[in-house]
Amino acid sequence: MPAFGVTVKKLIAPALLAVLALTGCSAAATPAPAASPAVSVAKPTEAQKTALMSDLAKVNPQLEGPRVLAIATLSCRSILKGEPEGVQIMAVRDRFSRVSDKPITDPDAKRIIEVIKTNGFCVKA
Repeated sequence: MPAFGVTVKKLIAPALLAVLALTGCSAAATPAPAASPAVSVAKPTEAQKTALMSDLAKVNPQLEGPRVLAIATLSCRSILKGEPEGVQIMAVRDRFSRVSDKPITDPDAKRIIEVIKTNGFCVKA
């Protein structure tokens, strides 16, 4: 019988260690990621909308219509949150490419971001 007892002990100890390792048992709790604060964009005036759409059309003539205005508003929120430039460029490229026949390039995305930042459209509510 002692041989059986030793064998069980040899199997149980590594099994318990494996379970502890897989469950990530530790003394410190992992903090939850901080939620980014919601940012409200002020409702643009008709003049701001017109100026924005005109400036965006200079970057790409296919950037027109209410969908583009909604995408610009989303992009404005990213700007106001202070997201890193690389994240903003990637998001603008992706969002605005959906309403264009050809993909938006990085240089065009940078121009779009600059238009949104500077024409008075993008302000906190």
